[in-house]
Amino acid sequence: MSSALVGIGPTPVEVPPVVHTLAGRLRSGATVVPVWRNEYGGLTVRLEGRGRVPGPDPVGRSARWSDPAHARRLSQLNAAQRSSAEPNTARPSTTRPGTAGTSTARPSTAGPSPVSRNPAKPNGPSSYLKWVPHAAACPDPVAEADRLIWAGSFTDVPRVLDVGRDARGSWLLTEAVEVDGAVATSAIEPRWRALAKRSAIAVGVGLRRFHDALPTDTCPFVRTAQMRVTALATDPTAPLAATERAAIRTALGSPPPVDRFVVCHGDATVPNTLLDHVGRFAAHVDVGDLGVADRWSDIAVTTRSVTRRYGPGLEPLVLAAYGVAPDPERTTYYRALWDAEEAVRARRGASS
Repeated sequence: MSSALVGIGPTPVEVPPVVHTLAGRLRSGATVVPVWRNEYGGLTVRLEGRGRVPGPDPVGRSARWSDPAHARRLSQLNAAQRSSAEPNTARPSTTRPGTAGTSTARPSTAGPSPVSRNPAKPNGPSSYLKWVPHAAACPDPVAEADRLIWAGSFTDVPRVLDVGRDARGSWLLTEAVEVDGAVATSAIEPRWRALAKRSAIAVGVGLRRFHDALPTDTCPFVRTAQMRVTALATDPTAPLAATERAAIRTALGSPPPVDRFVVCHGDATVPNTLLDHVGRFAAHVDVGDLGVADRWSDIAVTTRSVTRRYGPGLEPLVLAAYGVAPDPERTTYYRALWDAEEAVRARRGASS
């Protein structure tokens, strides 16, 4: 998703009063620092200082659901993340190399997972608050929380502290990712852009680790190319005329044969890749579109993001770090699909 990093964009970001109020309730006493925004209304802020995440609210106030079994599940998953001192301790993927097209991944038949709050350490790492107004054409933070909770059992993603909805929007509070006592930072930051070759390699390494770590056969989220094309052409909420929907189907046609099913990030761009203090891959963020798909739906977007953010000539480094040869057909197709989705998001945002 197209976004602007605070400090790089041409205009400063004003934090809406609703976000200040929410931040004060979720981590009282913390300083609110705007970090990230997109043109659809979504905003991410960093909560710094000695603020503490308060105890659980009464049922129905900020928790989405109150099923004790699901609350226990979240607590267990987050406890496992906290106790994992070494990076990349996730169990390996159950998908065997060479089984392209034979994934047994399936959509979940269960309802969405409730989330309970986990108190943060009073002097612990910063936390990040993502807020999205209901009218925004952004992935739902509540849906992203479900994906973070699932993925956190297998790979490095932020720990969920709180998630919820109210009359004005949805939010997700996550803990900052730390490596060796230092908070990991986005690969889009100026110091990593100044080390473009090293950073491009780290981005490719990180994407391969993500794909290798997450098991397709137990992933409850599916987002294949055909599903995405169908959604573009049939989604009743998309502000498109019938002729435009038909044009999308014609332009995109049938997806190329699947190279290999993996659990894709869904938005595996440079800004959504975190690096540690020496520039090594640390974790991924913004997994609201996570789901089983051909790995090229990520690779195509990642390589283009590296070119756009770091400059030309670096895509071969990303592919080599990932461990795959160039695939012009799949790259072209998945970039076109991404562009079509971005165009619809922009239209939806403009009409809201």
